[in-house]
Amino acid sequence: MATSQSNYHLEPTYKQHTAVDDKEGIIVDVKTTTGEANEGEELLNQVDRIELATGKKIENASGNCSYAHGKNYESLEKRKTHAVIPPQNERRKYKRIPSTRFKYDRKNNIVKCPKKKKLYPSYKTKDQGVVYRAKSKDCNNCPLF
Repeated sequence: MATSQSNYHLEPTYKQHTAVDDKEGIIVDVKTTTGEANEGEELLNQVDRIELATGKKIENASGNCSYAHGKNYESLEKRKTHAVIPPQNERRKYKRIPSTRFKYDRKNNIVKCPKKKKLYPSYKTKDQGVVYRAKSKDCNNCPLF
C-alpha cells in the first residue's frame, strides 16, 4: 500500500520497470513491483537479467532520478557501463514550527501562524479533525522555513 500524499487513502499501487534497447526499439526486460519498492534498487538486478538473457554487456544505461543512488553509479562504473541518470532533486528541508505557536480563532474559524498569516479550513480527517492550510504565497518566502 502506498501513497505520496497524506490526504489520500492508501491503496495498492505498482511500479513497472521497463528496459528498452534504444537502437532496436524493443523492450528487453520488464519487472513489476509493489508501489512500496524502491526503484533505485531494481536497476542493477535489471542490468544483470538483460546481460544474462542477451549474452551482451550493457554499454549505456539511462534512467530517471529515482535510480540516482551511489550504489548504482559505483556498480555501473565498475562494469564500465556509462550511466545517464540525473541526480535526485534536492528536497526542501522544512523546519517544523511547533503547533503551540499557531493560534486558533474560534470566532472566524481560522488559524493564525506566528507571522499572523491566516490558515483556512481545507478538509476534515476521517476522525472528524480539521486540516487548515495557508495560501502558498504566504509561506513561500517565510523566514521561519
